[in-house]
Amino acid sequence: MKVNTSKSKNAESFYIKQSFIDGNGKSTSRTIRKLGTLNELLVE
Repeated sequence: MKVNTSKSKNAESFYIKQSFIDGNGKSTSRTIRKLGTLNELLVE
């Protein structure tokens, strides 16, 4: 698992993602949880 960031012109969001190999042998990932935006996390 790793923490990914996604930047837009309004905010920067943080997600926990899991990488795995699917049934066809291809590497893929899925989002486990959205942690929130940078502004939301700075308040906490």
